[in-house]
Amino acid sequence: MATQPHLPEISDEYIILFLHACYYSQDKTKSAIENYFSIRSSNPAIFSDRDAYSARVQNLLSLG
Repeated sequence: MATQPHLPEISDEYIILFLHACYYSQDKTKSAIENYFSIRSSNPAIFSDRDAYSARVQNLLSLG
């Protein structure tokens, strides 16, 4: 990860979570991490203000 300057510093525990999700394939894990941070940086609204109990979310859930 240190050789990837476009990626932020992430903990070993976080990398282990990605490894587990990718069935311990290093290539798939690397791709997943790069995709995750790419999407997160280009679409920050997806990852922010996520409150399941907010009035807006509750209203949407009540619609069915």
